[in-house]
Amino acid sequence: QKDMVVPSLFRGVHVPAERFEDFTNAIQALSLEYKISLPFSGNINDSIYHFWPQFNLRTVANKQKMLKLYDAFIAAVTSHGGSAIAESGEGRLKSPFIKKHEGEELSELYAKIRTIFNPHNTLNSGVKDTAELRSVVAHLRSDYGTISQSSFGR
Repeated sequence: QKDMVVPSLFRGVHVPAERFEDFTNAIQALSLEYKISLPFSGNINDSIYHFWPQFNLRTVANKQKMLKLYDAFIAAVTSHGGSAIAESGEGRLKSPFIKKHEGEELSELYAKIRTIFNPHNTLNSGVKDTAELRSVVAHLRSDYGTISQSSFGR
C-alpha cells in the first residue's frame, strides 16, 4: 500500500542461537497481540535478525501502536539474552526504549564513558543521554522508513 512504511527500528537485533526458538515464540505472541505481521530475515551464523513490520504512520494512533510494539519487541529481545543494537547505532529513536531495558548499571557506565570522551557535551547533545519519548514522537515522519528511488540519489 502507498502509505505503508517499514521502520528501521526493528532491524539489526542480536538474539543468541540457543534462545532463538523461544524468542520467535515470543515474537509470534507479539504479532497476535498487536495484530501485525512481523516477518524477519537474518543469519543464524551471527544471530543477527531484521524484522519488517509495516505501518501507516499518518495517524497518531498508528505511531503509538508502533512505539508500543517496539517497546514490547525490545523487552522480548533483552529477556532472551539479546541486544537491540547489533549492526547500527542506537540513535535518537531507539534510545529511550533501550535505556529502559538495559538497566541502571549499564546506563551509568555509558554515561561515564560519554563524559570521558565528550567532556563538554558537544557531540550529539540530547540524543542518547536525555532522550524522552515525546522527543522521539516529534522526530517521526509519516514517511519514516520509506524506501524509494530518491533514497538512492535518483
